[in-house]
Amino acid sequence: MKAFGFNQYGNSNVMEELNIPIPKIKPGEVLVKTTAFAINAFDIAVRNGQFRNNVTLLFPTILGTDGVGRIVKLGAGVHDYSIGDDVLARPGIGTYAEYFKVSVDHLGSRPSNYSPYEAAGLPLSGITAYNTLVHIAHVKQGQTVVILGSSGGVGSMLVQMAHALGLYVIGTDAESARETVLNLGASEFGAYDTERVSSKFKSMADILIDATNLGASIAGIQIIKPTGTYVSLTTLPKDRT
Repeated sequence: MKAFGFNQYGNSNVMEELNIPIPKIKPGEVLVKTTAFAINAFDIAVRNGQFRNNVTLLFPTILGTDGVGRIVKLGAGVHDYSIGDDVLARPGIGTYAEYFKVSVDHLGSRPSNYSPYEAAGLPLSGITAYNTLVHIAHVKQGQTVVILGSSGGVGSMLVQMAHALGLYVIGTDAESARETVLNLGASEFGAYDTERVSSKFKSMADILIDATNLGASIAGIQIIKPTGTYVSLTTLPKDRT
């Protein structure tokens, strides 16, 4: 089968088309013919070698944490799915290919109200957003949450989930994202490229979630209440200066 992977760490130039065997499935797994896959920041970090000191990769590596497709083969013991089912999957690796394998523990039916291309972006971003709100920040209905980077993959999920959980949601991003973020469920919006969001929302946040790529936002420190919770998906600022 054809796949898209890399044989050495580096920028996007190391990616190449490869011909590799179709994955062999084990009990409890299914083989999926790929319809669409997501490109996540995590994939880029792996390709760049960000985790090389913690995780050993075997080259060639086929990236892809999320994917959508149709089941073409069932492993032993799989009873809840059938060949021909359209599924949404989070195998963790390998979806940049014509076929990928995945455990049924990381599998679900594709939502019919999403196209395959929309659905492919749901798993990693959605799971990250949910875990951030529920298991890390321990949000409560009525709290005010400010989300930096609120139009990104995880940020946009955070806005929708926080709104659904009964929080007062404030999103910040570039001015061009204002309408998108408000339509997702934010009650207020701050544009970091046209206004001083740290002053506009000073000490308003019970919970501040930095979902930007770079993190370490001093603006976030100024927005959060003295007794508030600061959660960053990357790095935390060290002080208020």
